Amino acid sequence: MTSLEKKIIDYVEINKEELYKELSYLLRFDSTNYITWGKELECAEYIADEYRKLGLEPDLYCPDNIPGLTSHPEYLPGRGTDKRPNVTAILKGTKGNGSAMLAAHIDTVSIGDPAAWKHDPFGGEISDGRIWGRGAGDDKSGIAMSLFAMRTLKALNIKLKKDVLFTAYCDEESGGGNGALAACLKYPCDAYINIDGGTKCDVVSPGGGCFRLRIHTKEATATAVPVVKALYRAVEELLPLGEEVRKGLAEHPMLNRPELVDNAFRLLSFKTGGSGVMLDRGELTFGIYTIIQKEEMLRRLKEIEDRLGSEWDALGVETSGFELYTRYFIYAEGEQQGSNLEFLRAMKDVYKEPATMLGARALSDLSIFLACGSPSSLNTGITRAAHLPGGAHQVDEYIECEHLVRHTQSILLFLLRYCGVDKE
Repeated sequence: MTSLEKKIIDYVEINKEELYKELSYLLRFDSTNYITWGKELECAEYIADEYRKLGLEPDLYCPDNIPGLTSHPEYLPGRGTDKRPNVTAILKGTKGNGSAMLAAHIDTVSIGDPAAWKHDPFGGEISDGRIWGRGAGDDKSGIAMSLFAMRTLKALNIKLKKDVLFTAYCDEESGGGNGALAACLKYPCDAYINIDGGTKCDVVSPGGGCFRLRIHTKEATATAVPVVKALYRAVEELLPLGEEVRKGLAEHPMLNRPELVDNAFRLLSFKTGGSGVMLDRGELTFGIYTIIQKEEMLRRLKEIEDRLGSEWDALGVETSGFELYTRYFIYAEGEQQGSNLEFLRAMKDVYKEPATMLGARALSDLSIFLACGSPSSLNTGITRAAHLPGGAHQVDEYIECEHLVRHTQSILLFLLRYCGVDKE
């Protein structure tokens, strides 16, 4: 490690309380994603102000206003981004010979039942070596690390040869993606570091999405039996597909993570009901993680519809078939060299243990960055796994203060090495 690298590592350690405070403050903004609209604006404006204080000129832009976005094959309509801006700031390099983007999403899932929280979801409490609040790991920590990284470079007057861009983007949760897509279209970069993931480097993104099957009886009925039978038969036909997608992930060298394989096919809801006392409607929803791309998946589901058509007709029910109600994320693989390898080395030097490349453990905008941005894209971060207490999307979400420090150091070390330092 060079003297400059050691200096920057020490700077983060000495000033870590400021890093904690930054994340704590970001957590006080309610930036919930409600799918068709979101509350990212106030937080985005705060981030923009912080960059102005650093002498940078932030660009606040709504994704739908970016040329080519609404006609792009990966555009997802109906997300209501007119008051949900991205914010991008650029630290210009001295040589103009390349660029890297640090990206993190502003939006969060809802808090659910407020009474279930022991820690204020919008309090940003710092206690017990942890920082608590909705979005602590997913993904306000990514924004805090990027802001602090920029402040560190400015404070130490470090001039990098390549441009460094930071983008806080909107609409990631609930199958979004338009914010990440807009960032790729407006600011093409050589490398995208999406700070939204676990403490490893994710360079492969599983595909998939969430589907819905709605049915209703052809005639009014006061019994749910036909609806239940129809939905149950759909589940039976879906189970072999579920086993197939699990097998595909289990045999993949980077996607064979238990938390991913075990949830490759998930039954999300099974419900019946109607207006008044009528029980003439039903709905089935399910999620899929897979290496199967969209066209092939839709074909498989159409085959199930065709097989069940006569049975559904005999039960007296009708349906428009399986509908995709989130983005269908692209299965994509990134490079296992170049900037990705450089980030791995930085993590190893900071954490003092080997770091590895993996497949992302859930659907994420990594697929957007890989497919529409650059193959030199990866997910990283300190997000605690969603199936663990205090993990992403859980009540009492938190991150470890120590990990926040170490990962910020890793990001800075990567920037020094990848972008190069102008010593003139």
